[in-house]
Amino acid sequence: MKKVICLLISFGLIFTAMLNFVYAINGNEDNIETVQQTDDTIPNIFYNTHVQDYGWLGTVTNGNVSGMSEESKRLEAIQISLSENSYAGKIEYSTYVEDYGWQDYVSDGAISGTTGESRRLEAIKIRLSGEISNYYDVYYRVYCQNIGWLDWTSNDKVAGTIGGSYRLEAIEIKLYSKNADKPVETNKSSLTFSYRNGFKVCYDANDNLCEDLEKLIGLQNSYALRVNKQTNVVTVLIQNGEGEYEIAYKRFICSVGNDTPTGTFYTPAKYRWRALVESSYGQYSTRIVNRILFHSVPYDKMNPYTLLTEEYNKLGTTCSHGCVRLTCEDAKWIYDNCTLKTKVEIVTRRFDPLNKPKTQKIPSSQTWDPTDPNI
Repeated sequence: MKKVICLLISFGLIFTAMLNFVYAINGNEDNIETVQQTDDTIPNIFYNTHVQDYGWLGTVTNGNVSGMSEESKRLEAIQISLSENSYAGKIEYSTYVEDYGWQDYVSDGAISGTTGESRRLEAIKIRLSGEISNYYDVYYRVYCQNIGWLDWTSNDKVAGTIGGSYRLEAIEIKLYSKNADKPVETNKSSLTFSYRNGFKVCYDANDNLCEDLEKLIGLQNSYALRVNKQTNVVTVLIQNGEGEYEIAYKRFICSVGNDTPTGTFYTPAKYRWRALVESSYGQYSTRIVNRILFHSVPYDKMNPYTLLTEEYNKLGTTCSHGCVRLTCEDAKWIYDNCTLKTKVEIVTRRFDPLNKPKTQKIPSSQTWDPTDPNI
């Protein structure tokens, strides 16, 4: 009898344990579902680029570099895809191709760009679509010819350049959760170039006209200079991606004279200080042709505290003896950055590609240039 009672008790305990187990599972179904929905495992992003002289490089992932920027090779096509994940949707992308412009969007590993045509990619847009776009953002940045890395951008915004003929040379792409810390987006994620008064000017990612491109893309390897006698403005030009000096990089206020010659010249010499007419002197002088120079506003002596104040306050007007007068800062920029044999074109035109800078007047008692970096 005791054995029967023990068996019944054992079966009862087992049955109770099974009921508790089933109840525990049923009671936590919602929690299990919640864990699955909030799992923040970011899908992998895969991308492969077709590169000049190399073809397809092979797939990289999650923010790694794809391209050959160290060899200045153009990107010609790209494939982008996502790993399997629990969200519906896809990754879509469009490229801006030499001579063709923007291509239709493709997705999930399809080729965007061209192969076998030797055409460069110049810009790209990437976006997520469908459910996955509610949980993640796609960030990307590109390495551009003559410029280097542009800043990060995201979610279907343009990365690269349009209108400058600059090739893309590398790219990085990465997914971020909506609530994660992300790269800071700036006005340097894309640059657009368009014609204005015969030359191309640049607009940043916020569509602002860039009147000093050095602040965005840094110094370049070479320059050309355009002096406009009618407006008293010097425009610094840089090369587009095909080597033509057609992009307005920055501009300087100047003063030319009636005797300033027009034509095309190539700088033959430079001087830290140079004697000028009427026993005056100029800082940071660069010869244009014969006795015609770029130089600072004149000084009474070879001393930066002997500036001819009245002449400084004439900047922006036609008042020189033939040379091209500049602020000390601008004369020094040409002296430091424009190598000998830099092309100088002196013209007489109504307009310039960039707006004329404003002049800074100084009091008659001030005998130094406020832009002089040595003061």
